[in-house]
Amino acid sequence: MVINHVVISISALLVYCANAWAVTPDQFIADLKYKSPTHDGAPLRSFRVEDVNGDAQPEVLEAINSIEEESTGFLNVELYPAFEWINVYQKKGDSFVLGTEEFPEFLRNRKAFYLSWLERFENLKTVWKRQVESGEVSSAS
Repeated sequence: MVINHVVISISALLVYCANAWAVTPDQFIADLKYKSPTHDGAPLRSFRVEDVNGDAQPEVLEAINSIEEESTGFLNVELYPAFEWINVYQKKGDSFVLGTEEFPEFLRNRKAFYLSWLERFENLKTVWKRQVESGEVSSAS
């Protein structure tokens, strides 16, 4: 009886220690923020925790805008999302690893989002062409 109790206690202690050493989403985000490019001390990347695939396991999402990182302030707030890439990190063991490609539904939704922006830009090009042809604006504008 005593041996079984000791074995169970040791097993419980090992599980507790493993969970105590595991990185939480908030700890991982803090590490990503520390490594993120900054402007005036503020990280240029944004982060959130979300269950991307509905498996009740939180994933960490990192939003990256390469244009904004190279030329801070170039994009206005309306255009900013059109150029944003999202990395998805998933829990593997005690840490989070990059696993964006393992979320095909998420990627399909992002593709649809990017295509909707492309359609908006194409529509602007059509409107601009029509205005130039009608003489409303000059092509040099």
